[in-house]
Amino acid sequence: MNNELVNLLTRELISRRYMSHKILIIDDEPEIREMLKLFLTKLGYEVTTAQSGYQGIEKIKSEPFSLVLCDVMMEGLDGLKTLAEIKKINNSLPIIMISGLGTHDRIIQALQNGASDFIAKPFNLIQIKRIIQQAIKPEVKASDKDSSSIAHLVRESYLGLLRMMIKLLEARDSYIKDHSTRVAEYAVKIAQLLNLSEDTIEVINYAGILHDIGKIGVSDVILLKPTKLTIQEWGEIKMHPTIGSMIVGDLRLFRAEEPLIRHHHEWYDGTGYPDSLKKEDIPLGARIISVADAYDAMTSPRPYRAVMDNNTAKNIIKEYSNKQFDPKLAEVFLSIV
Repeated sequence: MNNELVNLLTRELISRRYMSHKILIIDDEPEIREMLKLFLTKLGYEVTTAQSGYQGIEKIKSEPFSLVLCDVMMEGLDGLKTLAEIKKINNSLPIIMISGLGTHDRIIQALQNGASDFIAKPFNLIQIKRIIQQAIKPEVKASDKDSSSIAHLVRESYLGLLRMMIKLLEARDSYIKDHSTRVAEYAVKIAQLLNLSEDTIEVINYAGILHDIGKIGVSDVILLKPTKLTIQEWGEIKMHPTIGSMIVGDLRLFRAEEPLIRHHHEWYDGTGYPDSLKKEDIPLGARIISVADAYDAMTSPRPYRAVMDNNTAKNIIKEYSNKQFDPKLAEVFLSIV
């Protein structure tokens, strides 16, 4: 069987797998509609969009859908009223609500009124994929689904608060603006190339976003110092993984992320901090974040040095492979830079 025929059959199988799964996106923000449509279309779903609750209801009356994504806050008919009208038309149709900051009370009401789940803004595309797959599966029990949704809501609420803390940290230190976001993106790409599970990738993504949250406990004098740090000052900087793990650990909802945050400055040869772990004793997610963090730090401006060019940073990653970095993960990372 030649490659062309194999590719044709593969595309046909994918097409058949998703043929019955048609998704309606109801959102009054065109950018959100188009971003979700593009992402879901690439996953193989057939996607239709509506710019208002009224328009979405009319589409549901005229054609069948497997799933609806509906924004909570919309002009005219808001998300809760749209949800109620859709349930009158088709009570079994799964509806996932799209939530922005400050709408969690409405999300709880939506879940109580029949919504299957919710997606929080800003979007986590890995999470969107998983939530949609779970909502479409008919074998998921309602009781399991409801408890999962509430737990997911609480976790996302706390993540929103932690993101605000990171934004405050970035406001203090403009040199690290968007650093955590980039580290998370690099780490997710590495995890995907390693074919890790979606749950594991989500943990790595969250830990990447939160890995430097402990710097909220480090003084501006040290963070912004343009000259070499003293031994005492360096000791304070080295406390940030421990502080970060304590912050997320106290919430009890990020136990999987906690060791990744604590150990993202461990070195593969055992000379890192805070616990001098080495090789496989360092959690895999922490080893992934370590190389992503180092590369982005090198290629971003710092108060004590200029931006390092891409090739120099890559050469340093190679040089410190098997010392600071897991050699296999360094190799994977260098393949995507």
